[in-house]
Amino acid sequence: KKLILLLHRLVDEGNTVIVIEHDTDVIAEADFLFEIGPKGGAGGGKIICKGSVEKISTNLKSHTGPFLRKLLAKQ
Repeated sequence: KKLILLLHRLVDEGNTVIVIEHDTDVIAEADFLFEIGPKGGAGGGKIICKGSVEKISTNLKSHTGPFLRKLLAKQ
């Protein structure tokens, strides 16, 4: 919770913040996402999808989308 508040404050002050994260609670706070995959290591490195949290949550290619959908449904 403290990290998310700090990240929002940095953005509110006009900073650009880039975060590499796997925690969906942190991901759900993003203004714009790039999902890279489809796997790790040699099997990854390609942009699977990009856009807002809402857009990623409905993208059928996204591995993160189903988890974001659950979080958005709770809000």
